[in-house]
Amino acid sequence: MERKEEVRVKSKVYRQYNLGPWLGGLKDLLIRVLPYISMVNFVLIGVTAYHTTLGPFFEVHLPWMSIWAFMGGILFMVILLMVIEYKVILPSYFTFFNKQQYEHKNPIRGDLEEIKKEIKRLEDKIDERD
Repeated sequence: MERKEEVRVKSKVYRQYNLGPWLGGLKDLLIRVLPYISMVNFVLIGVTAYHTTLGPFFEVHLPWMSIWAFMGGILFMVILLMVIEYKVILPSYFTFFNKQQYEHKNPIRGDLEEIKKEIKRLEDKIDERD
């Protein structure tokens, strides 16, 4: 009797619920908008840091560092990070992702295996005619 209750609880816990596409679409849209929100937030944090914490330090040690030079430095840092991301991290990410997809039973892998078998069969058929 206890075993049936355990199975019933597990089936409720592990069950997935399909509420239709609206929730997934909402999450996807939010994730696509977050980088823009983060950019605005990053600029506002930079301006706030300059005027509250960094400004007094810059006035004493780097008097030439205006808000525009500071923001230009931040922009340069962001561009440098984007270049590193594009040149180094992104290729590694796709290599890792593709390896994971291939090793963990991606349905496309099965389709590719079938296509390879079909190509081999057709090649053998062509060879028989010659």
